[in-house]
Amino acid sequence: MSSDKRENRPLLGAALMTASAASFALMGAAVKYAQGVPVFEKVLFRNLIILFIAVVSLASRRISPWGEAEDRTKLFLRALLGYIGVVCTFYALGKLPLADANLLNKTSPFFVTFFAAIFLHERLRRIHIPALIAAMIGAVLIIKPGFDVNAFPAFIGFLSAIFAGAAYTLVRSLNAREDPMVIIFYFSLLSVLVSLPLAMRGFVVPNPPLLVALVATGLFGAGGQFFITLSYRYGKAADISIFNYSSVIFSLLIGYIGWRELPDWFSLTGALLILGAAGLVYFTARRDR
Repeated sequence: MSSDKRENRPLLGAALMTASAASFALMGAAVKYAQGVPVFEKVLFRNLIILFIAVVSLASRRISPWGEAEDRTKLFLRALLGYIGVVCTFYALGKLPLADANLLNKTSPFFVTFFAAIFLHERLRRIHIPALIAAMIGAVLIIKPGFDVNAFPAFIGFLSAIFAGAAYTLVRSLNAREDPMVIIFYFSLLSVLVSLPLAMRGFVVPNPPLLVALVATGLFGAGGQFFITLSYRYGKAADISIFNYSSVIFSLLIGYIGWRELPDWFSLTGALLILGAAGLVYFTARRDR
């Protein structure tokens, strides 16, 4: 039986969460670029690359990919919830503006905080609720989502956050015992097995630019998955999940670099709210220890 590997190092956990947010922002841009490629084909490409990386990592360290016997139900459930969340996210990215889809998905830390309080019995500090509200208001100010979008894609985008929040709460629980790559292996293997037959129906042969975008989707997805999985090993969900909102800021940077989009004063105010809320949570947690 493996020992408890979970540590409480919130600064490292926050840094890893921020790295994950940057990777997922780049992945979202790649997914958005690959227009014309069906959702399940995008999911398949993404997770084939992640599966390869996970297998090589585990094999090189001679770690069994199947994990502890008592954890396998949790590992499967985390993989299933994560897969549904990814499909919902990719669907929303294909139907909504990139910023709108990002906002809907990045409400997931809200669900992580409360799921962790309910199921993992992590302490919910009084500061978490106003800080999360401030971060969400900041995200709205940055993204300024339109209200003329089709309701169904928006609802699917919101569902992606619920499933992601549940999956990441299980990641926090599993990281006490399992190697991060074991968790990623389960997730990517299930995703490939489910997506493969669905992707073969209406498969689109990608041209070189689309192929680069699909490969980038997998590489950035792998980086984001690894960093977020590792982040929950070092920090409590309620302390670090708010740093996931930094992906909104990265999306602004990507928009400027790729399309010369400049933020207005609403966006700058939103960025300050997000960074202020994240800093407030961290320093409050540090003071209370």
